[in-house]
This record gives sequence, structure tokens and C-alpha cells, in this order.
Amino acid sequence: MVQRVDRLPETIEDYKAALALADRRFARAEKAREAAEHFLEVRGRILAKVNAELKKRESDLLEQAKQDAQKLLLAQELAAVATVHVSATRELIGSRNLATVLGLKGPVTDLGQLLSMIHPLEGAAARAYLEGRINGPSETSRDIRFLDQSGKTRWLRWTIQSGLQDRGSYHGAVRDITRERHAERKVRTSDALRARQLRKLERVSNELRARVADLDQLSSSLEISRNQAIRADQAKSRFLAMMSHDIRTPMNAILATLDLIAESDLNPEQDRLIELARTSGEQMLFLLADILEVARSDGWTFDLEEGRVCLSDYLHTIVDAWRPLADRHGLSLALGLETGLPQCIRTDGARLRQLLDNLISNAIKYTPSGSVRVHARLAVLNHAQALRITVSDTGPGIPPQQRERLFEDGQRLIRDPLESGPQGTGLGLGICKRIAKAMDAEIGLDSVVGQGSSFWVTLPCREWRQNEAADASTRPSPDLPILVDGRPPHVLVAEDVETNRIVMAALLDRLPCTFKMAEDGQGAVELAEVERFDAILMDVSMPVMDGMEATRRIRARGGLNAAIPIIAVTAFAAEEEKAAFLEVGMDQVLSKPVRLANIRRVLEIALAGRAGEAVRPHEGIIPAFRSRSSIDESALRQQLMSVPESAREKLTATIQADLETWLNRFIDAMDAGETDAVATAHHALKGICAGFGATALAEDLATAREEFAAGKAPYREHLSGLLERTCTDICAACACLDRRQAA
Repeated sequence: MVQRVDRLPETIEDYKAALALADRRFARAEKAREAAEHFLEVRGRILAKVNAELKKRESDLLEQAKQDAQKLLLAQELAAVATVHVSATRELIGSRNLATVLGLKGPVTDLGQLLSMIHPLEGAAARAYLEGRINGPSETSRDIRFLDQSGKTRWLRWTIQSGLQDRGSYHGAVRDITRERHAERKVRTSDALRARQLRKLERVSNELRARVADLDQLSSSLEISRNQAIRADQAKSRFLAMMSHDIRTPMNAILATLDLIAESDLNPEQDRLIELARTSGEQMLFLLADILEVARSDGWTFDLEEGRVCLSDYLHTIVDAWRPLADRHGLSLALGLETGLPQCIRTDGARLRQLLDNLISNAIKYTPSGSVRVHARLAVLNHAQALRITVSDTGPGIPPQQRERLFEDGQRLIRDPLESGPQGTGLGLGICKRIAKAMDAEIGLDSVVGQGSSFWVTLPCREWRQNEAADASTRPSPDLPILVDGRPPHVLVAEDVETNRIVMAALLDRLPCTFKMAEDGQGAVELAEVERFDAILMDVSMPVMDGMEATRRIRARGGLNAAIPIIAVTAFAAEEEKAAFLEVGMDQVLSKPVRLANIRRVLEIALAGRAGEAVRPHEGIIPAFRSRSSIDESALRQQLMSVPESAREKLTATIQADLETWLNRFIDAMDAGETDAVATAHHALKGICAGFGATALAEDLATAREEFAAGKAPYREHLSGLLERTCTDICAACACLDRRQAA
């Protein structure tokens, strides 16, 4: 029985559990479907084999009967019928082939000799018949079994007629019908076998029909379960997208404000505090992004972004960030650097900091008194130079039997129930182990109960060479203004959150840039049609019209700003999402929170790359990103390319007309409660949607039919709106394909 989901999960753990449940149900459904298909396939092979065998046997019997008939005809033609005459004195005169017919080697001359050959199973009637006592005029022939000279049974058909002059005499003919009898027995046996096989096939057929009915019912249940799982996953994706956006939006304002404060006149202590707040905020965003990524993908994969890490400054920054917490716990926090360490190394600084933050946080949390020390030295890993960083504490230590499992997901240190102290979540060290594995590093611990613990990580130590930093030295100084034709750039900003608009305005003033603000994608499109800009900062997630749709329309319509750089501003920073932005026509991606240095960098790159160039407008269909795309672009393009260019416009018009006609029939049938008409219309719509990539409409039609079956009212406005959107995207895809081929 399919369990309905009455409410959405409220926590990330609930989402994990819901998705795991959906995966298990989907796996069971897939196994049931495969088992059913295998069952039907095996049954089909059996039926085919039985049918072939029956046909072969029937053919053999028919051929045998035909041969027997031919032999009998030949025997008749060759006078293979023996004749006899029995006189009143029991003297027997037979034809020359009588002995052959009777199965004897010598001639038969006496009726007694003939009667002695009658089979013991034959009754007295057979003897009386051959003696000439015929039971009435109707009994002119009789089949009698004989034993031939070798003792084998031979069936003979006798036809006799009483003599007209000599009483007690008769004339007759005898024919060997042994083969005919055997053939008849074979036919009877075959008929009985065929009847038995037919009864068996009928029983199997009835069982198959019942099984097919069960499978149809199961398939319907699985389809409902699949749709529910898809809707649950879509709800999860929408929730995660909303959470990521809503969390990053206020952090964007906080960190950007800290950047603006840092640009003002501050004393050294204020500079230190501002930098501490900024690095801590950035790390918090980094951790939030990891949590959302884990919840979104039900797993954890790391894409390392290696860069230059100056060890001394890097480790001092990390330790200084934790010093206030250590002070509040009454602990001393120290950093030790051995001589011989390289000045800068190549590694992923953000991931390494995440790992070290976990280790230092645990050390402070579980050390009631004493000290915590971070130490870095050179080591060897896989026969190569490596860097080992150790975080040591004077805490209670860890028992040997618990050390290995601490690095497994969800495992916590088991303490004595009588002891008091903090309890962890069991996630931190599991995260550390995954990071270490991604960085080709080793992680472990040494501990003495009652004295303390040392957690260490050994990672490859690839020194940063001077020529690798050449590009950074040649970048424009952040203090130099950005100019376009000797003037500040004129930038269009599309942002729906007022706080972010205020922050963005302050950042652009500092660059400096002139700018215009739009509160959504529609406003950005309208401004782009009437005023020339040098670049557009386009927020991705906005009401009315999102940034991707706005970018597509600006690129597609041509005009003043069709070829200028459009920079995506977003809280979503996954690689596949960045690729989606670039595919739709955006040039760069600026991740929130927006920082002054970052916005300067993307504008410098965008404007320098476009200087003096006439850039052809981007063309393309919007790929799916968090919200569903109405069409499958590849499937639609394949269909459009299969017809001549001159016929595409007519094809798209026909698609739209058919979709509109059948959708109206579908909704009208649901309004009228006509189940058969709903099924007919849905079948037609499914075929059109599958053929031309209208995936979103197909999914919602299936949902509407399920709700109709459950007695719920159809949602006409939603389906009509989705149809309009689908038709618009189909026309745009056709126009885009035509332009590409023309180019």
C-alpha cells in the first residue's frame, strides 16, 4: 500500500529519511517490475515452445496418416487384398497372397488352421463369424485380431458372403489393417494429448491473464509512488534553494557592510576585529554551503580549488579566530611553527581551514582546563615531502577502543554516564576524514587517557613557486578606478532585496560606477531596452521574472544591450549551476555574499574582455535550475531538426494547436467526471509531450489525473498557464535553431 505524505519534512534529517524511503520504495518497485517482466518473458517462451511442439506433433501425425493412406491405396491398386473360399466341408481355398496377409510362411488349406490363429482375446463371435454363422444380413465385415507365425498381433478385416448354392460355404476377402489400427491408436493418443495440453494451456492462460491484471494494478501503484517521490524531491530542492538564498541574503549585507567599514579610517585594533569578523563570517557561509550540499545530494563530494596559502599568516589567522573562545574557557591557545617550512604552499585553503577549525573547536570544547596547541612541521607522506599539522590538548584523552570509529559519520565519544561534559554531533571528524581523503592526506590521532589527545593531518606539501604568482602581480591595483572610454562604467543592477540593493549601491559608489536599479527581471529587461549600459549585475532568484529568463530575453531581443557582459549574482555556487548560467547567456558568476574586491574583479575581467569587440548575442534555451524547465531542449531540437526548415513553423503551430485541443478536452472531461474521456485525452497528451519534450506539462498532467482519480477538482488555471509557457518555449527553441543554422 502506498503511504501518502501529508506534510513536508521539517528538518534536513527528515529530508534525508524521506529521500532514503523514496529510494527504497523506488528500488523495490524497480525490482518488482523487472521480476514481472522476467516472469512474462519466461511464460512467453514456454508457450511458444509448447505451441511449436504441438504443431510439430500434429504435422507428424498428419504426415503418417497420409503415408498410411497412400500405402493402402497402393495395396488396393496392387490387389493386396486376399480372397478366400470356405466350402461346406471346411476346406479353405485362398489367394496366393493369403499367407502373406495372415503373416504365415506356408499356405493355409483348412478352416481349422485359420481358426487356431485367432487371438485369445477375441470372443466366440469372431470364431462363429469365420465359420459362416453371420448375425444377420447387416454384418458383412468384421475386424478380427490374429496371431501371425511370429506371435505378433495382426488386425485383419474380413468381409464374407454366404454361398448361394452350397449351404455352409462362403466367399470372403481379407485385408491387413494392422497399420491402420496403429495409426488410429496414434491419432487417438495424439488427440488425447492435444486435449490435455489445450486444457493445460487454457489454465496457464487464465493464470497469465490474472497475473497481467495484478501487474497492471501494481504498475499503477508504482507510477503513483514514483510521482509522489518526484514531487517530494522537487519540494526538497525548492526548500534547499530557498534556504540557501535566504541564509546568504542577510550575510551578504553583513559582510559587504564589513567591507565598507574596513575601507574607512580605523585604528589597528579595529582593523583586526573587522578582519576577524569577516573571516569568521566567510567560514560560516562555507560551512552552511557544505550542509546544504550534503542535504541536496545525499552525499558529500569535494571539488578542490587549490591556490596559494602562505603558511605563517594562514595559521596565525586561524588560531587568532579561536583565541576569544579559548580565553572564555580559561585555556591557553598557542601556535608553533618549526623551521624549514615553505613560505607558501599550493593547496585548498578553505577546505584545510574547515578541517583545522573542526579539530581546534573539538580541542577547546573537550578540554576543561590547561592548553591547546597547534603545531606545524615537515613530514613524509608516500615517499614525498609533506606538511603535518597537529592540534594537541590537555583534555581527558580517548580510550583506545573508541579511537577508530570517531572518524566515522555520526559517531560520538561514549562517556561515563556519571561524567558531565559537552556532547558532540558526530559530524565534525567524519567531515575531516572526507576532506583529508579528497586532499590525498592522512588524518589520525594519538591519545593517552588522563593526559590529553593529539589530532593530526598530514597533507602533500607542494611549494608555491614564484612564477605561479606572476599573474597575480600583473593584475590591476584595487586602488585604480575602472574606466570605460575614460569614464566610470554604467551598470544595471537587478536585485529584489532592498538591503542588497543598498549594499550594492554603496559598493558601486566605492569603485566608482554609475548605476541604475531594477527590482526584478522584468524591470531589468525594460531598462535594457531604453538605456545603454556597460554591464549588468543580474540576481538569479527574483520574483515576477528570474535572472535567467531576463538574460534570455535581453540576448534574444537584440537592441542596445544584447551583447554587453551579464554577470550572474547568486547564492548558488555549484559547478553545474554555474554552467547553467553560462549556457543561458551570462558571462560570469559572482557568488554571494558580494565583496568589494570580488565585484571589482568581475567587472575588470568583463569590461577588459569586451573592450573594442562586437560580441554576437547569446542564443539558447534556458537549462533547468532549481525550478523545472518546461521543455527538454535536446528532445525538442531532435524533432525540429528532423523536418525541413521551411516546415518547422507549421510543425510548431500544429504542436501548439494539438496541445491546446487535447488539454481542453482533458480538463472538460475531468469537469464532467468522464473517466474514459480523461484517459483518452491524457494518452494523446502523453504522446505529444513525449515526442516534443514537454516534460513539465507531462508531469503535471499525470498529477492532475491522479488527483482526479482521488476525487479532487482539476486545477485548470495552472495547466493553462503551463501550456502557455510550454508553447512559448517551443516557439523560442524553433526560432533559436533557425538562427543558429542561418549563422
